[in-house]
Amino acid sequence: MEIALYILSVFVPLLVSVIPAIFLPPDHIYTIQLYIIVIGGMVLYLLLWILLISYKRIRPKALWRFTAEWGISAAYLLFHMIRNGISDNVVTMPRNFLNELWFYVNVRFAIMDYDIYVIFPWLYIAVSASMITLCLFFIIKHYKQTGKLW
Repeated sequence: MEIALYILSVFVPLLVSVIPAIFLPPDHIYTIQLYIIVIGGMVLYLLLWILLISYKRIRPKALWRFTAEWGISAAYLLFHMIRNGISDNVVTMPRNFLNELWFYVNVRFAIMDYDIYVIFPWLYIAVSASMITLCLFFIIKHYKQTGKLW
């Protein structure tokens, strides 16, 4: 399910970004396509995650795994924020295996050049906290109904 989520969040905005080229003059197409790909992709990514979490709300094991994924990813970014610092709302991560793995999982929140740049890292931390909160809400709700954490 998660792999389909990543694929959809990358390719659907790319396909939708072609539509303005059909109707608009070529002056502003690049800017509109860029907004559709970046902002539309991020919104689609978050909506798909919310749908996935609500779909898996009766399976606490999956919710615990999602909580761990978002928590580890946010903690890793927070580690780099402390280690490398923030300049102009950008965190720079050197290219190595773990950083590239983080990038490919969170491609909506980062840019890769010679290094990996995370733009608006506090936004990613806030999104991670909200996803963890949503997972914990469904875990607690399931626990109250069944009395089981797993």
